[in-house]
Amino acid sequence: MHNHNYTIFDFENYLNQKQKEFIECRKSGIEYVNKRLIELGRTLDEFPDIWEIKSNKVRGCTSNVFIHSNMTNGKLFLSGHSDSEIVKGQLALLINGLSMLTPEEIVN
Repeated sequence: MHNHNYTIFDFENYLNQKQKEFIECRKSGIEYVNKRLIELGRTLDEFPDIWEIKSNKVRGCTSNVFIHSNMTNGKLFLSGHSDSEIVKGQLALLINGLSMLTPEEIVN
């Protein structure tokens, strides 16, 4: 887990940067976008098997997707796993963007 102090502005900058990257990627074709998502998914930390429980499972997904969350010092920390490499990349976007923010920063 990273020990950085992020703000909602960091999250917005992160999403804007990733949005620009993926817009450029789309110009190169969906295969390139999928390749970038797969690469991003590989950056996620290990997801312990003990977290693959019913309460962490994302319902309604075709693939198996798990998200574990906890609060430390008022900040949200997320971890995730999917058996789909592309979905794992999408999880990485979510996790990297929202982890280490307070609930108030996320809502606002």
